[in-house]
Amino acid sequence: MTVTLEGLEVLRRIDSVVDFSRATAQLKILLAIDNSTLTVTDIVKATGLKRKTVLDALRKLEIKDLVRKVGNKYSLSPEGLRIYDALKGLVKTGNIPVGKIRIRGEKVAFYESYDKLLSTAYMLLAMKIIGDSDNKPITIKKLAAKLHVSPLTLEEHLRRFTETNGLRVFEKVYDLKHPRTVMYRLTKLGLKLYHTIYARHISNRKKLLIIEVIALAILVLLYLILL
Repeated sequence: MTVTLEGLEVLRRIDSVVDFSRATAQLKILLAIDNSTLTVTDIVKATGLKRKTVLDALRKLEIKDLVRKVGNKYSLSPEGLRIYDALKGLVKTGNIPVGKIRIRGEKVAFYESYDKLLSTAYMLLAMKIIGDSDNKPITIKKLAAKLHVSPLTLEEHLRRFTETNGLRVFEKVYDLKHPRTVMYRLTKLGLKLYHTIYARHISNRKKLLIIEVIALAILVLLYLILL
């Protein structure tokens, strides 16, 4: 399996709309419903979640217009189906490494790696923004605005790449004029990855291959370090 920037960007766009990274119960339910029509009891059995958690998540999914209720059964709305199909499409094309996928009746376990994949996506995009600005420090607020995500969510994702015991791509620095303002810039490793992935002098085909290899290597390191 390979991981492309295109696949990770699809995940990031979906998450920027529905914030599944902070609501994994909702993601589990969306994947469990699939193209079916299920009762709350059916969903509890399919996801292994508590009934109260399922009811709360279904209410939030209804508010987001991702599921619809008819009688005592739930199904995905057109928007919910669009998101589900996008996720399934990534799996089918081999862009997402997973163990078990709901394709042709198999059980879904995509959500188990969803958050780590998102963190990788945000890391690669943040790396490009900072690298393109000649590694000038940037506040989490400005960085989050460019990525259309909340500063709190972005900071949580980038934490995996700023801690000394992880894959340290970013480092935090402080503005001398505003000591409480935290800013991010790339470490030596971050700069090396940036120049490798986003080099402009190589062919598009070779560039894509490098991106896939580097992204896959990052994911492997994440699993080894963070599991």
